[in-house]
Amino acid sequence: MRKIYAFLITIFLINQLQAQPASDCIKLLTLAQDIYASNPDSSYSISLEVEKIALLNNDKKSLAKARAYIGRYFLLKSELEDSNKKLIEAESIYRESNDTKGLAYVLKLKSILLDRIGNPNESTLILEEAIDLYRTATDTAGITASLLNISIDYIDTKEFSKAENALAEVEKLNPSIDNTFYLHQNKGTLMLEKAEFEAAIKELTIAHEIAISNKMIDSEATILKIIGKAYCLDKNFAKAEEFLLKSKTIAEQNALDHELIETYDELIKFYEVQGKYQESFKTLQLQNELKSKILNIEKINRITALEKKLALSQKEREVQEAKSNTQIFFMCL
Repeated sequence: MRKIYAFLITIFLINQLQAQPASDCIKLLTLAQDIYASNPDSSYSISLEVEKIALLNNDKKSLAKARAYIGRYFLLKSELEDSNKKLIEAESIYRESNDTKGLAYVLKLKSILLDRIGNPNESTLILEEAIDLYRTATDTAGITASLLNISIDYIDTKEFSKAENALAEVEKLNPSIDNTFYLHQNKGTLMLEKAEFEAAIKELTIAHEIAISNKMIDSEATILKIIGKAYCLDKNFAKAEEFLLKSKTIAEQNALDHELIETYDELIKFYEVQGKYQESFKTLQLQNELKSKILNIEKINRITALEKKLALSQKEREVQEAKSNTQIFFMCL
C-alpha cells in the first residue's frame, strides 16, 4: 500500500513539473532521496524524469544530481557500466561548476564502484578525497557518510585503530537514522573481526531493527548476512543458517545481485565449515553464474577506459585554464 501511495505521489509531482517546465526540480529530487531506501525503483523513475526536465531547461545543478541518483540506482542493481557512465556525467558537471558538495557525493559513490570491480586501493584514495571535499564544504552529513564508508575500508585492511577513530568521529556528529544504522553495522563488523562475537551480535541486531523499521531493503539483506556470519563464527549453525537464508531470500526477491553474491560467499563458508561440500559447491556454482553476469572482464575494462578518459579530459582542462590565466597575466602587464 505504501509503495502504491508513493507511486501516485510521484506521478502527480512529475505531471506538475511537466506542466510547468520552468519549475524547480528540487522537490522531486528531495522525494527521490527520501524514498530511496524503501522504494529504490520509484526513486529511480523520479530521477529519470528530473533528468529529462533538467535537460530541457538547461538546469545543470538538477541534471547533475539526477544523474548521480541514477548512477546510485545502477550501482545498487549491480549495473556497474551504466552506473559508471552516469557518475562520470555528474562528476563532469560538478567539476565544471566547482560544486564541492556535489563532487564529493559522486566520488563517494565512485569509491563503492571501484571497490566492487576490484580496485580497493583506488577506492580508498577517492573516498579520502571525498572526505576532504566534504570537510571543505563543512557538510556534516557528507562527512558522516564518507567516514562510515572508509571505516569499512580500514576494517578490511585490519587497520582497526583507524576504523575506531572514524566511527568515534561519526558518533560525535549526531548521525541521521540511516547513518545510525551504518554506525551500528560497522561497529558490529569491527567487533566481529576482533572475535568479540556477543558484542558484535548486539550491535548488528540494533542495526537490523533500524533497517526493518525504516524499510531499508538492501541494508536489511546486508545486515542479515553479517549476523549470519557472526553466528557461524560463534559455532551457532542453526542461527547462522536462519539469518543467511533470510538474507538470500530478500536479495533474490529484490534483484540485489551484489548483496546476493556476498550472501552466497558466506553460505559457501557456512557449508564448508560443517563438511557439507556438495551444498558448498552448488552455492559456488550459483555465485559464479551471477558474477559472470555482472562482473566480466570486458565490462571492467570499459569502466577503466572511461575513467582514464575522464582523468585526461580533466588534465587537459586544467592545462587550458593555466594557459588562459597566463595570457591574462601578460595582457595585464
